[in-house]
Amino acid sequence: MAHPSINYRALINSYSDIERHKECIANELRYYYSNVIKHSRAVVCTTNDDHTVVIMHLRIDQYRFYEIVVVTGPDYNKITNEIIPRIWSLISRATNICG
Repeated sequence: MAHPSINYRALINSYSDIERHKECIANELRYYYSNVIKHSRAVVCTTNDDHTVVIMHLRIDQYRFYEIVVVTGPDYNKITNEIIPRIWSLISRATNICG
């Protein structure tokens, strides 16, 4: 049995209302992905080709967070070149919509 591939990308971002931000991300992901769930520490979803996406927010101080996108699944190239950039695009879109 082959091991699944995994890759991640992290940025430091500032949010005054992290819960609202996570809800906006979850809403944006629901347009494109299935099984979107907003947990207290992460937003999780699956792609239609069996990749799992986890978006975590780790607090640095009052407003700054490490925003980490982790993707695991069968296709490393797709994870790195398609899924992670697409997720960051959707996070950016959610941020622009919700502020």
